[in-house]
Amino acid sequence: MILVIGGRSKIGAALIDLLLKRKEKVRALVRAGEQSTTVRQGVESVLGDLGAPASIHTAMRGVDGVFLLCGPTPDEVTFNRTAVDAARTEGVQFIVRSSIMGANPSSAATFIRDHGLCDEYLRNSAVQYAIVRPNTFMQSVVES
Repeated sequence: MILVIGGRSKIGAALIDLLLKRKEKVRALVRAGEQSTTVRQGVESVLGDLGAPASIHTAMRGVDGVFLLCGPTPDEVTFNRTAVDAARTEGVQFIVRSSIMGANPSSAATFIRDHGLCDEYLRNSAVQYAIVRPNTFMQSVVES
């Protein structure tokens, strides 16, 4: 079972599509107020919030892998740490974290620093991981 945190994002939705094509079991984290009907057919939805650690532990029970994409928020570092800690406690085997190019825990720029801190925390967590750092997305390219 693979838990996708950030499944409503363009990256998360594309990942869910690919996982379903590969016949993987997929669970998607759905926040309170979001309709579980937005989750694709064949995907198990679980109610949770990165700001509610108990719900993240519940979401990760029985999960082998996690895709972690947290949108920009002042609580980004705390939210990512919550997910990494829950994964370690629940025995998740692998985390893929969506970061940014140039992530640097020493940066003066908050967004760059926060991603760097999150990446560093994951690296030091004892959970197997991969950090992806997308740069440019095709939907950002203007066609003429």
